[in-house]
Amino acid sequence: MRRWGSTQRWLRGLAISIGVAAAVPEEGPSKRQKVIIVADVGVDDAAGLLWALANEKLEVLGVTASFGCHWDVRRTAANARTVLRSAGREDVPVFVGSRWAFGQSASPRLDGSLFHGPDGFGGEGGPWSEEEPESLPTCPSAGGSCAATKLSAAEFLVQSARALPGEVVFLSFSSLTDVALAALLEPNLPWLIKSLVVMGGALYSAGNVSPLAEANFARDAAATQAVFQAFGGREAFARDGPRPAPVVLAPLDVTLQALVTPGDLLQAGASGGASAKLWAKAAGHYRKSYCEIAGICGGIPLHDAHTVAFLLEPGLYTNISELSIEVIVTAEEGRTEHGMSVVDRRAQAGRGGLGERQSRVQALLGVDGERYVRSFLEHLALLP
Repeated sequence: MRRWGSTQRWLRGLAISIGVAAAVPEEGPSKRQKVIIVADVGVDDAAGLLWALANEKLEVLGVTASFGCHWDVRRTAANARTVLRSAGREDVPVFVGSRWAFGQSASPRLDGSLFHGPDGFGGEGGPWSEEEPESLPTCPSAGGSCAATKLSAAEFLVQSARALPGEVVFLSFSSLTDVALAALLEPNLPWLIKSLVVMGGALYSAGNVSPLAEANFARDAAATQAVFQAFGGREAFARDGPRPAPVVLAPLDVTLQALVTPGDLLQAGASGGASAKLWAKAAGHYRKSYCEIAGICGGIPLHDAHTVAFLLEPGLYTNISELSIEVIVTAEEGRTEHGMSVVDRRAQAGRGGLGERQSRVQALLGVDGERYVRSFLEHLALLP
């Protein structure tokens, strides 16, 4: 365990190395940190999205919709649009991602509707159509906007990274399917973005969709392993020249340390604007499910929002460790170990190297839960 003084210095160095906006305050809209949010918009995803929209240090270039909280990616895209509309941010484009897991040709068997409600957003997702919605974005570039065109989520990720090399942070609230597809389209992706901050995995804690695996990893374990290898595997570090963008991981180990209480939900719904009221109402089903199914009745965890919190306030995190991990991929999706995160404790202790299937990540393992919740609620109150 590091002493707190050295931990503070280490946190500051890490924040600077990945360009965290809060670490080096800069004034003016041109200095805002550009982010793309990869999300299967459900209750905790919406919390992260609203948090990002509320902070002037971040510029949300777009949302790429994944399957997850609902099995149909068109439904989660509609949920994203509903959240953006509530915040008066319909200018933020939503890009529809892959309907299937990496290398698969059928819809995933796992989804989060048991916790997030039949529409993936507590019954508040709004109307949607089975006709895939058009995405007609203005793509970022140094010299102006690109021609309006219908892009997939993976294409948007690649186009943004190429247009703004070294400037964009990917915040992943969901499975990494579309990031994996983007890395296939553009093998230099790990050297084109600033950092990748991911919610997923269970390193030392139990899983949630199985005794061993966390939902985002289990829904597309192959994509997770492929992305981690591309960004943090042995071959990525063997390449000459600059290192790949760092991967920061917020696993269940840290996300379950901060809970929004029923009283917090009541306050947000009673005194907040349209965004807060929508989110608090959607969170009702989530809270009930966590109590009845998971036995967590004192509050709800905002798993995905930790990616945003770390980017803005890295000092909230009291324990960050560099680890070597492997994500287990089995032939059968439903196996208990499918999506399991295996930590190499030898490497953590400095006695082992990076194995063939291992990847290097910066894992968030401790958080000041009270400050985390307070910061979220303060940001939520800023929105219309």
